[in-house]
Amino acid sequence: MIAAAAAAAPTATNGLPFNWFDMAMVLLLGFGLFRGRRNGMAKELLPTLQWLVMVPVCGLGYTLLAGLLAGFIPD
Repeated sequence: MIAAAAAAAPTATNGLPFNWFDMAMVLLLGFGLFRGRRNGMAKELLPTLQWLVMVPVCGLGYTLLAGLLAGFIPD
C-alpha cells in the first residue's frame, strides 16, 4: 500500500527509475545494518519483531478503537 502511494506521487527524478521512497528504504536498511553490526543480532531481533507485529495490528485495529472512543464524546 505504501509503495503504491509512493509510486502515485509526482516525482522529479529526471527519468531515474527510483523515487523518494526507494531512497528512504535504502537509508533505513543502511541504518539497520549499522545498528545490527554494532549491537548484534540478538539485541536487534526483538525490537524488529515488535515493530513487525505492532504496525499491522495498529493499522487493523484503529477503526475499532476510534469507534469506541467516539462513543464517549458527547454530541
